[in-house]
Amino acid sequence: MVLGKKNFLVLGFTERTGFNVAKFLLENGCKVFISDRVRDENKIKLLEELKKLGDAVDLLGTEELPSDNVEMVIASPGVPLFNPVIRESKRRGIEVIGDIELFYRLNPHIKYIAITGTDGKTTTTKLTYHVLSKYLKNVGIGGNVGIPIFSINSQNVDYLVLEISSFQIDTTVLFNPFIGAITNIAKDHLDRYSSFDEYVDSKFSLFKNHSPNDYAILNSKLRDLKQVNRVPSKKIFFSATLNSEVSLENGFITFLGEKIIDVSKVKLIGKHNVENIVIAVSVAKILGVPNEVIEEAVYSFLPLPHRMELVLELDGVKYINDSKATTINAMVSGIMSIEGDIILIAGGVDKGMDFSEAVPAIKERVKYVITIGSTGPRIVDELRKSGYENCVFVNSLEEAVKLAREKAARGTYVLFSPGYASFDMFKNYEERGEKFKEIVKSL
Repeated sequence: MVLGKKNFLVLGFTERTGFNVAKFLLENGCKVFISDRVRDENKIKLLEELKKLGDAVDLLGTEELPSDNVEMVIASPGVPLFNPVIRESKRRGIEVIGDIELFYRLNPHIKYIAITGTDGKTTTTKLTYHVLSKYLKNVGIGGNVGIPIFSINSQNVDYLVLEISSFQIDTTVLFNPFIGAITNIAKDHLDRYSSFDEYVDSKFSLFKNHSPNDYAILNSKLRDLKQVNRVPSKKIFFSATLNSEVSLENGFITFLGEKIIDVSKVKLIGKHNVENIVIAVSVAKILGVPNEVIEEAVYSFLPLPHRMELVLELDGVKYINDSKATTINAMVSGIMSIEGDIILIAGGVDKGMDFSEAVPAIKERVKYVITIGSTGPRIVDELRKSGYENCVFVNSLEEAVKLAREKAARGTYVLFSPGYASFDMFKNYEERGEKFKEIVKSL
């Protein structure tokens, strides 16, 4: 039994979240119903592995609440709260939570550091873990960073750094991180939320169980939001451009006026990455990590793949892979982080975002725009309507890179920062980024 319950429904059977939480439940003697609207070869194979562990019931290809005595539903992050199974479960009085909430209830002794935001979550999470693990013992990392929380051995963890998405926050109830951080908030996932305000509410509900003994690390650009006033914990505001408790001053990251990091020694590119570093520094200072340890860890941290990653310099032209830029905000951050002429390759699947927010940055910094994907033609239309004519739509990433090379003069940056999701042409942003790198390296 787990939490005094025997029968669970895992809704949304993914290889990471759904599989690992089901495995844990089965190993603890529970009966687990496995439900997903998709029934494919990979999911069937994973289910067969689970059946070897215990009573795993196959509900693949269906989205129905079984008539059996289901006591709790564990929903994967990809399942929206308006899903009919979730609605029916709540109507019957069955609690619906996510894997983060379940893990927290089983392991309340751990100090949780939860990092959310529209962009920069993964870099910030990995950097924070990198810094803390240089000084503190038994530091773990997991969540949306690609490490399922139920793949972590909780017995060996005293501090757990989590990347947590709004979807994961939505399925928490009691979860209370000692330190919560919001990197930034921009329009995203408006295909899932009814409004931008609802999306902001989701992010800020990370702090719903906070007390004055906890910490909220917040981007200064969020300071005037009404949701900030509802945060009961100690608030620390940060910025790379504004005066804040933690900020960039004369080339140094300062924490409450104390110089900590010389940014000229940092390997990460761009002001947005300075803000990611600022969060990691803030967490480390709260947890008592000495300055010299913070410095050494930050200076040794390397950029993650697909995030402003220098792929190649050819004939004086630098090719930058920023495939992880799946929002307009991330694209603008990438553009603004480069000093020099830019040829931008952009486009993908829309999530209800407003491309017009990128137009001022493009007009200011970008020499030419090459678009791809389902949003490509619309981007070109919007740019031309705004008076920006140096843009064209092409049918493939190969064509885009080839054209970019033709147009790039020495000293130019070819920036692949799509601004949209990848699912129209690729499996995910990683596959998209690897394809870009492959094409560039073949030039």
